[in-house]
Amino acid sequence: MKQKTRVLYIDIEGGWGGSSRSLYFLIKNLGRRDFEPVVVYGKKGPNNRRYAEIDVVSYCFSPIPRTTAMRCGNLKSIAVFSLKLLHLPRFLFFVNKLFRKYDFDIVHLNHESLFFIAIFFRIFFKVPIVTHIRTMLPENLAAKLQCRITCRTSDYLIFISENERNLWLSLYGDLGLLRQSVIYNPAGNLRSDKEVSDEFDKALKDKFAVAVVSSISNYRGTDYLLDIANIMRERRKTGVIFVVIGKINPKDKYAGALMGRIKSEGLEPYFLFTGYKENTLPWLEKCDILLHVCRMVHNPWGRDIIEAMSAGKPVVSVGTYGKFVENGVNGFLVAGYKPHQITDKILSLSADPDECTAIGRRNSEKAKKLFDSARYSKKIEEIYAGLLGSR
Repeated sequence: MKQKTRVLYIDIEGGWGGSSRSLYFLIKNLGRRDFEPVVVYGKKGPNNRRYAEIDVVSYCFSPIPRTTAMRCGNLKSIAVFSLKLLHLPRFLFFVNKLFRKYDFDIVHLNHESLFFIAIFFRIFFKVPIVTHIRTMLPENLAAKLQCRITCRTSDYLIFISENERNLWLSLYGDLGLLRQSVIYNPAGNLRSDKEVSDEFDKALKDKFAVAVVSSISNYRGTDYLLDIANIMRERRKTGVIFVVIGKINPKDKYAGALMGRIKSEGLEPYFLFTGYKENTLPWLEKCDILLHVCRMVHNPWGRDIIEAMSAGKPVVSVGTYGKFVENGVNGFLVAGYKPHQITDKILSLSADPDECTAIGRRNSEKAKKLFDSARYSKKIEEIYAGLLGSR
């Protein structure tokens, strides 16, 4: 007779992105006397080692058939997804073997892009399905279809903020009949990277370091940083440096053009690219503030903001949603991409170290209330218990 509730987690990747890291912190703090987690992830990454370190069984299956609504290029996305569907029988056969081995009680889909496989989980495996809604979908027909299928196949929806929930309310209509909660992502400390190098400390000496935790991409709006750097140079402000902590693909045309612009425009003194860091916290601790910009979604919320608040750093972000970053309290919000206003906020913080410290302290206190990992896992344990109790 089973003594524990067995949960199968399907993760779209292996620890590189925010959704995957948040899932790791959930599982790490899950009550292991009552729950037995098993993880299937779609890309090789650091989570394979991390799960082994905390005695959690995990498997890599690639590619996991998934897709999501796009703002543009949905036809191309559908074509790519059609090729991934060739792997669907193999994936279902693999999952079926896991069900026979572990006799799962619940399936937890860690991203809304897994909505299509939820149809087959509903048909073949007959267990409650929890779907985690982690991104802001576009408001178009493809998103409405994705939303409708997800709501029809899921027994419980978890939204990472009120923004995602309100969007799905507009896409689907009345969510009142669906069991759902807004649960903010947890903070966590991986502490697996080596200590920050001496060269990094030297590069930041006598500089006001603005951390940007993001991959280098058009979607993330990395080129916005060059606009801000040019404004600072026009104002003859030379004490600021952007510390970009994120993956750089040397074969990517966007990244290559960006580096070329920095060199041709003479902006090298304003930039330091660290590359991807498995644990960003030690690097954030060395910086003064976090800057959050994104070309497609002006939403002041994400793994970078969680970790910056936990590190006690002020945040300057594009957007108006004030649940996490309260304008003038624990950071500054700028409605829309306005480079001169963003520059003003950065320079005002650089000119007032005492205010910077006070804002950072407020962020640290707020992070402890909102992003506690143990409390986060406890809430999700209660969701599981409620699903099994009502089945």
